[in-house]
Amino acid sequence: MTISGFDGEFSDIPDYIIKITERIWEDRGVGLIRKWYAADCVVHGSGGPSVGAEASVAATLETLNMLPDRRLLPEDIIWSQDAPEIFLSSHRLICPGHHRGAGDLGAPTENAVAVRAIADCLCRGNQVVEEWLVRDIAGLVLQIGADPEAVAGRRAARDAAAGVPAWQTEPRAQLLREGAFRPPVLAHHPAAQLVRETLAALWHGDLQLVSERYHRACSLHAPGFRTVYGHDGVWDVMFGYLAAFPDAHIVIEHSIARDDPGLPTRVATRWWMAGTHTGHGRFGPPSGAEVLILGINHAHVVDGRIREEWMLVDELALRTQIARKRG
Repeated sequence: MTISGFDGEFSDIPDYIIKITERIWEDRGVGLIRKWYAADCVVHGSGGPSVGAEASVAATLETLNMLPDRRLLPEDIIWSQDAPEIFLSSHRLICPGHHRGAGDLGAPTENAVAVRAIADCLCRGNQVVEEWLVRDIAGLVLQIGADPEAVAGRRAARDAAAGVPAWQTEPRAQLLREGAFRPPVLAHHPAAQLVRETLAALWHGDLQLVSERYHRACSLHAPGFRTVYGHDGVWDVMFGYLAAFPDAHIVIEHSIARDDPGLPTRVATRWWMAGTHTGHGRFGPPSGAEVLILGINHAHVVDGRIREEWMLVDELALRTQIARKRG
């Protein structure tokens, strides 16, 4: 079996994603990004978009310099065919390694780290033509013994001194004005519908739904490389965000689900949150910062309830937006 429009060695989209990931990052074939990423590929990251394969090459080299033994272990790939010869892959990874090189997080510490990441890739014609990438950089910062708020402050001061504008200002206004960045892709699968409706309701403050929609023994892998358990754990995570951003406005951009043999129903949901930092919550005293953040969730749904969930948000990028406002 092959995929239309892709090299014959790839049997399906998960096979394509796993193989190119291994060859680029595991085997250190960084230059292969130029083969498998379109020259004009847009990568939507937590610090704003970057354009072109060359930008991805540079970012990969920076990461490998800082974490030279970094591995990208595939935990799951939730995928769909969105149109003829166009596929969306939502690839969840756990990335272990050691902090052995210099970078903007500070001097090397030799600490062992593990970073959660999810990459949504739009694939066509044997290439990634657009990507949405979220990594738990706050979790990495904590594992090397640094303070995410302090690191965010240094990043914000550096950008301000260089005259770099706050990237989120115009897209945030666009999202609130137009309601979306693109036509959403929302699968009709009942599990996908359950997860996205629950996600939207929780960000609206309807937290009573946690008891109804989540299993009593659920686990939530949250930003900051932490895992919480049960309904109280989910409430704690949501209170931390909603208290900080009581006007939070969430837009769900992509929502798909898969039923594969031997696995629970798996759901991938990509979303944007626009809000104003007017409360304490998880991010310190109110700053008035107008923020925009990209999030991707994976969830396992069993018997109509969420049993396990991964919530990926780059809280270091979020803290950097807040620090920029503080000045």
